[in-house]
Amino acid sequence: MSARGNPTVAIGNWVKILDLGDEQEEVFYLVDEAAVNAAQSRVSARSPFAQAILGSTPGQVVTFATPGGKAKVKILDTGKEKPR
Repeated sequence: MSARGNPTVAIGNWVKILDLGDEQEEVFYLVDEAAVNAAQSRVSARSPFAQAILGSTPGQVVTFATPGGKAKVKILDTGKEKPR
């Protein structure tokens, strides 16, 4: 969350999303390439997914390309602490 209390998705933040395709909630931590770790939900900030959601705010719906077609997610929460 920014100092002004306006949360935006940024590198070094946790992000909770709702996948609008399968209605599943997921939580990711956006990191640089050296810290990627799928087992710890650490996603590269350079991935197409991360590039699509960077700068988004809770409540926004974001569409991005995947190998299987387009995906759509809703940003539920973001910040320095892991969302529940």
